[in-house]
Amino acid sequence: MTQRTIFKALSAVQSDLSIVGIAKNQKNSHQGYKFRGIDDVLNTLAPIIAEHGVLIIPNVLSKDIKTTTTKNGGVASHVILEVGFVVYDSEGDSICHTAYGEAVDTSDKAVNKAMTGADEDFLFQAVCIPIEGLEDADNEQIQQVASQPALVTAETL
Repeated sequence: MTQRTIFKALSAVQSDLSIVGIAKNQKNSHQGYKFRGIDDVLNTLAPIIAEHGVLIIPNVLSKDIKTTTTKNGGVASHVILEVGFVVYDSEGDSICHTAYGEAVDTSDKAVNKAMTGADEDFLFQAVCIPIEGLEDADNEQIQQVASQPALVTAETL
């Protein structure tokens, strides 16, 4: 049986990513929630996956594009994409995963937005991106307090 190497590479990516994390530093102006944008994710993740020889290839497996009318009478495109991702390591070992992206846009960006959604969904699932990084274990010393042995008496038995 051929030794699988992709899992070791992805584990190394997850380990490095757990140290830095990707904070939710952006804010949605309409609903007011905080989020991590795809640029935040890619800027943090790209050097880490490159360091570990990981390559991610997306492939649109299916698409559903519908035109709808907005409440103001305009036209919007509603897109749902099913995207297959093949993740390779430097040894040529690979795994496959599927993610979905959905978007509505009144201009020409619905497909791009849906693809971005699929990318984000896949990356969050595949490499378990934390919001906060872990502090270095050597960064602080833990002071241990010697514990006292419990006193056993007839009442505690």
